[in-house]
Amino acid sequence: MNTTFTSSDRVMLHLLMKGDRMDRTGGKADQDDIAANCGIGRTHVPRALKPLLADGLVEESRGRAPGRARRVKLYSLTTRGITAALALRERANEFVIEWIDDHGRSEKGSCVDALRRINDRLGASSRKRIPISLFLALGRKGIGWEEILGLSSSVHRKTPDTLWIPEGWKQIIPPDLPPHLIERPSELAELLELMERNEVCVIAGDEGAGKTTLVQMLCGRSGLRALWLMRGGDREYLIDPGEFDIMVMVGAPMIDITSTLIGGGRAELRDPRDDEWPEDLRSIPLLGILEGRLVVTGNDVMSLGGLGREVFVGKAVEMGMPGELALEYYSATRGLPAALSYLAELEPSVLSGLGTLDTEAALMSLMLGLRSRS
Repeated sequence: MNTTFTSSDRVMLHLLMKGDRMDRTGGKADQDDIAANCGIGRTHVPRALKPLLADGLVEESRGRAPGRARRVKLYSLTTRGITAALALRERANEFVIEWIDDHGRSEKGSCVDALRRINDRLGASSRKRIPISLFLALGRKGIGWEEILGLSSSVHRKTPDTLWIPEGWKQIIPPDLPPHLIERPSELAELLELMERNEVCVIAGDEGAGKTTLVQMLCGRSGLRALWLMRGGDREYLIDPGEFDIMVMVGAPMIDITSTLIGGGRAELRDPRDDEWPEDLRSIPLLGILEGRLVVTGNDVMSLGGLGREVFVGKAVEMGMPGELALEYYSATRGLPAALSYLAELEPSVLSGLGTLDTEAALMSLMLGLRSRS
């Protein structure tokens, strides 16, 4: 994105979006509101307003703004200003930008469509949506997801009842569910019982065992509202104080290694949320997702393994894999669901072509592809 949209343009878009979206009459804003929603320094707002007032696009009045005891200067679009602001919005709709989404993928599209998709993802994780007048303030192409989260947090700072995630953690949106979802009713029941029984618990397993997918399935089907977090944030992240039923921490340091050694295999869990966390977030039940196998004797850790042989082989054959090869593939991958997800990514002709190879060569080809995928 370049500097096609000036600070004055962003002010007009903000005033337009402040009004009634149906009749497009525009709304009123004071200078603090304009600064926060247009990415303009407070001292530079008068400079952005000056040409708009001179050209008759914006008019000034006095009144009370939300949260202000005294009357302040308020700004709104004139009839000419509304027409000009609508033209700006059309120009934004044609303006192509590039950005990196929350999964690290490069995306490209019109500014309006991009912001809609970005705000959908932000809204799914209870973060503040970004107004177009603020989004345009980024002013360049190649917008990173960290910058987008920073903009979302800047919107939060205007909200007095905001909660924060301490430095070292960041809110995430879990990856999309795989296209070929494997039903795991016994594991779902076990996980639900684990979460109902404990305020702090863990699900552990090898990479590709389906830990995240299982948690997503359970939350979706039981209606649990989950706050997903992972390590890696380099600053405080602000979030809406929305009602969450459970906090899901990916890669949280929850296992006390010394207790495992002293206790002869019993893994003692600890809550990583200390006094730096807001009380409202410390009180939410916690589920940790850890990679690796844990030998446990308690009732607060669930070890997730691969799928049963019959289920795994049956699904692989259904996808087009020869039966003998499917058995060997099951043994080599220990039945991990990620191995089936990999098969779903292959063209049917590739799977059928494996049947022309001897079993060992076909298995080696599959395992090399699976390894390069991860």
